[in-house]
Amino acid sequence: MNKLKIVLSMYLAMLIAPVLGHQQKESYTRVVMNERTQSLEVMHRFYLHDAEHALATILDRKIDLSTEPQSQQQFSDYVAKRFSLKDGSGRAITLQYVGFEVEGKYLWIYQEASVPENLSAFSVRAKSLQEVWPKQVNHINFEIDENVHSVRMSAQDEWQTVYLKPKN
Repeated sequence: MNKLKIVLSMYLAMLIAPVLGHQQKESYTRVVMNERTQSLEVMHRFYLHDAEHALATILDRKIDLSTEPQSQQQFSDYVAKRFSLKDGSGRAITLQYVGFEVEGKYLWIYQEASVPENLSAFSVRAKSLQEVWPKQVNHINFEIDENVHSVRMSAQDEWQTVYLKPKN
């Protein structure tokens, strides 16, 4: 019986070990309309582990995002350049970089923009980490007028459109 327990424990450890250090290959972004300030607030959340591995691959050097503000800034700039929004008419929404922070196992990057007039739809492009990992999926939630509209962006997606009001 003890041998069986040891074998099962070793087998379970072999199955779990790769998962513990494995990249998640996904990010989450919230686009929220702040009624009080009449602005769009964009909050990108990346797993610190994923961001470190990706930036190390891009820069070809070891990175510690939990302690290196310069590396955190580099990753934040990278994300900001790979995320774009357009309004329902196809006009680019100019996003302003706000900042970043490390919170536990996540790196957060913040942007904001003025709310376009007569906003009926968003087109979104989110390409972060997809040139490093083709299986990277970027999830974007648009939280507008107490409704949530979600998009999942894979490497083959260029732009996706979310309609906030029924299309005529």
